[in-house]
Amino acid sequence: MIRIKQEQCLIQRYNLVKNKNIETCNDDLISDFIMERFSNWLNGYTKAINKVYKRKGALFMDYTRRKELEDDASFSNLIRYIHKNPEHHSIVSDFKKWEHSSYHSILSNAPTLLLRDEVLNWFGNREQFIKFHHQPAD
Repeated sequence: MIRIKQEQCLIQRYNLVKNKNIETCNDDLISDFIMERFSNWLNGYTKAINKVYKRKGALFMDYTRRKELEDDASFSNLIRYIHKNPEHHSIVSDFKKWEHSSYHSILSNAPTLLLRDEVLNWFGNREQFIKFHHQPAD
């Protein structure tokens, strides 16, 4: 889950990267620009992994999709979905055992780039965050 920056920030970045001077947001133009940024990031990540592991080819199977969260319930449910996905797909028997999960970072006190306090406050507190993850999904 990521948060896209505000429209004005996107326009400024677009103008810098594309060496243009647009002043207003064209939804298709900005949408394509955002997806291009992700494509470049994922391609760079793939190249780095391929170099480290002496492999070739694609690392990701499908086109990157995105969906705007339109309500509070969607936000909460997406966080739970992300954390419980390894369990859902039988990678681990308990989602808390997945070592690569942001669930652990959110609950720890170690430094993180995640918006830990914002997420915990969203759920009310640490205990409510944990409790929500143990409720059945909608």
